[in-house]
Amino acid sequence: MKNINIIFRCIIIILCLPAFTTCSMEGWISVSPDSKFFDHELQGTWQTNGISDYSGTLVITTNSIRISGYAPNSLYELTHGINHRPFRNFVKDTALEGYSEESKIFIKDGGNWQDGIPYTYWDSYPPPDFRRIQFLRFQFGGRFETLQKIN
Repeated sequence: MKNINIIFRCIIIILCLPAFTTCSMEGWISVSPDSKFFDHELQGTWQTNGISDYSGTLVITTNSIRISGYAPNSLYELTHGINHRPFRNFVKDTALEGYSEESKIFIKDGGNWQDGIPYTYWDSYPPPDFRRIQFLRFQFGGRFETLQKIN
């Protein structure tokens, strides 16, 4: 009886094998030893927090970043220079490859990985409702740019 049970299980496995090998892998995340991703807490939509000389949005997914806004502010740039504009050298409104590592964001733009952009992440639970608020801060040309997660 034990041998019949083993033979029956082997037959089931052999019959199911073609179904497993023909399954599509499309849409699955490929994880290889070289795969790099954004930290989980960075994933989401971030918008400029408070009053800023520039305004913009970052949409960060598992392995991409989309930068919107941060258009030139002619008056500010005339008096302070262009180095203060956040993400000024990156293509806007297009998903770019990226990842985070050791408190830096790395973005692939124009086919090349750019230097890492240091960031500071923190969260807060302010009164009266003590709802969690997440922040992300960058420094561009000595000027801080703070973003708040909106989702």
